[in-house]
Amino acid sequence: MSNTIYTLRVFQGKETYDAKGNVTSENNLMKIESNTKQFDQFIKAARNFYTRIEVIKATDGKNEIELDPAMKSLLEDCVKAPQKELSADEKRIKELEAAVAQLMAASESKPEKKEVKKEGDDSELESLRLEFFQLFGKKPQHLLKADALREKINEKKASL
Repeated sequence: MSNTIYTLRVFQGKETYDAKGNVTSENNLMKIESNTKQFDQFIKAARNFYTRIEVIKATDGKNEIELDPAMKSLLEDCVKAPQKELSADEKRIKELEAAVAQLMAASESKPEKKEVKKEGDDSELESLRLEFFQLFGKKPQHLLKADALREKINEKKASL
């Protein structure tokens, strides 16, 4: 049984694109045969030389064959940095940071509550304050509501 030969497009350096979205960074086609010493060395060293690898096709030496998804994943992922296992403390910190970010996003998206005043309230309150001033000769307490002002005015009118 012969080994599978993979045709790869390997990218070097920072990826750049033209106006149409086509990759313009340096890239080359290469072929590599699986289950060989050269293949094993390529997998180990690819991260040092390439930024991205695309598997173009696979052949058995003569005919194109279906790509093995596991082998395609191995070849394309060999340039990615290995993920370090997080300690229990690091996992907890990551969870807390995510929770804080979620809370911050939620608090920023809530609309602020604004008091809605009725149009008649301001003018009625102002007229009651003016009447209070005319009767008592002093300004009413600024926290008094319209009902309380009305009551005090009525008491004063009743005593006159």
